[in-house]
Amino acid sequence: MQKKFTKYLSIYMLVAFIAIMGIIFALQTLLAQSNQKSIALDKMNTIYETLQKNQDEIEEIKKEFQQNVLIKARIFSYVIAHNPQMLDSLDEMQKVATVLDVDEVHVIDENGILLWGNMPQYYGMDFHSGGQTTPFLKILEDSSFELVQEPQPKQVDGEMFQYIGVSRMDQKGIVQVGVEPEKLNKALANNTIDKALKDIDYGIKGFIFAVNTKTGLMEMGASTGTTYQQYGIPDKWLTKENVFTVAKINQQKVYVAAEKYNDYFIGLALPTQELYQSRMIQVITFMIICLIIFIALILIINSFVKNQVVDGIQKIIQKLQQITSGDLEVEVDIYTNQEFYDLSTNINQMVSSIKQNMQKSKTLVQEQEDIVERVKKIAVSLSNTSNQTYHASETIAEDAVTQKQYVTTLLSDMESLLEKSQKSEDISNKVVKNTNIVIENMQQTSTDMNQMMDSMQSISDTAEKIKGIIGEIDSIAQSTNMLSLNASIEAARAGQAGRGFAVVATQIGSLAGESTSASQTTSDLIIATLNAIEDGANFAQKANEEFKKVISNTGETQREILEMIHIFEEQAEMVKSAMSDINRISNIVQNTVGMVEESKNNSQKLSQQAEMLKHIVI
Repeated sequence: MQKKFTKYLSIYMLVAFIAIMGIIFALQTLLAQSNQKSIALDKMNTIYETLQKNQDEIEEIKKEFQQNVLIKARIFSYVIAHNPQMLDSLDEMQKVATVLDVDEVHVIDENGILLWGNMPQYYGMDFHSGGQTTPFLKILEDSSFELVQEPQPKQVDGEMFQYIGVSRMDQKGIVQVGVEPEKLNKALANNTIDKALKDIDYGIKGFIFAVNTKTGLMEMGASTGTTYQQYGIPDKWLTKENVFTVAKINQQKVYVAAEKYNDYFIGLALPTQELYQSRMIQVITFMIICLIIFIALILIINSFVKNQVVDGIQKIIQKLQQITSGDLEVEVDIYTNQEFYDLSTNINQMVSSIKQNMQKSKTLVQEQEDIVERVKKIAVSLSNTSNQTYHASETIAEDAVTQKQYVTTLLSDMESLLEKSQKSEDISNKVVKNTNIVIENMQQTSTDMNQMMDSMQSISDTAEKIKGIIGEIDSIAQSTNMLSLNASIEAARAGQAGRGFAVVATQIGSLAGESTSASQTTSDLIIATLNAIEDGANFAQKANEEFKKVISNTGETQREILEMIHIFEEQAEMVKSAMSDINRISNIVQNTVGMVEESKNNSQKLSQQAEMLKHIVI
């Protein structure tokens, strides 16, 4: 146990040791970078101060140079103002240029034409032609105006040159001197960024680099003139205001601290070996100290565990071995610490409890023997009762099966009855439907009969009117006959003159007789028609009354059929309710059969178990 404890303790402490070393290594790395960042920022401030000082010197040199050449131009103007005859002498012009230490001297008239100087090839040049010469024309307008141009290509041959112009003192015109920019460049050559920063140290092997952001070229040390990509500087650095990171540039891994400054990207680079040199020393020192502490802790803890735990456990194991061998009089007395004291006390209490339980077990064994005797008697009785229960269950199961058959038959009969009731209901519904059609037809016939009676009455009325008209016609015919007779008498009296009138009167009398005969015949026919219409009306009246009786009787029959349908529906509902009750009874009977079968099986099992118990206890 002690070896296992020591093994696991060593593993845990080793893991903790490695984790601590990793954390310390990371912290030392961050601390080294943080310290170096502070150092780099201080160094950058020094660089900025140096560059600013250098810039101030350059500006001062430029200013001094411009003042110097401007003074030379004023001197040249003063000389030709006091000795204008020298303008016509090329040698005198060259001597003035040599004395003033300039390359060219020119004099321009009030029209802007170059007429004198030490460069005859420029004679006749018009300053109005544009380019480099045009800005000097302002001097002709303002004599106090003076111009010092920046170096730029000459308008004539494209050579880089710098011109300075002032007004003539003796008359209107321009005095101009020209110098090559190399003289200024020589003055500025000792004030480049490379020379300004070459004396600044950064660590032991650290170095400074500078990139001209306009040209993309390096401008420090041996790398001057190469591109920043060749030097190993990523493009994204130049888009940032500052960079603090570990990267590989100039073929070595370094810690870089860089910032933008005007048109330059200036950086400090320190090799990582030099950056992390103190880190490795500190980590190794701390690792040795922690390793010594861990080994000492393992030894101390191991010794403590052996004295306070392992030895006590071994003694307790020896005592327990004696107890398990049957010696219950042994007492555990290991009291080296509180835990062992509690353990020893609990073991002693456990042994004492075992002794008491053994005594109780003897008493329980005696009591169990008495209980077994009583169980024997109960088992015999239970076996007999189980057999009786089994036989009773068989009888109940047979009765339940018979009930199930009866219920099934009854359910089938009720289904047949329900089917016949539904058929009767359907037939009755059809009869009611047909009766409704008959009633509607008879009602329509009755309506037609009424209309026919109304028509016959109208005909009768019309016939009566015709009969009156015929009476009038008959009366007219008789009157006409009388007139015809009177006319015949008058014609006879007239003799031969009235013979033609007599013939007409005779014809009129004949027509009147025929009219009377026709009227009588028509009257007889109308009377016969009226009698027939009256008989038809009486028959139609009787038929209509009979139809009404039939309609009334048919309606009564329809109501009785509807009552029969209602009765059929109630019977169908009663049959359905009865079938539902029978289904529930069937389910109950089915459940009863299942329960009886289960009871039968349980009784059989109980009987078998009772027999087994009887055989066991006897």
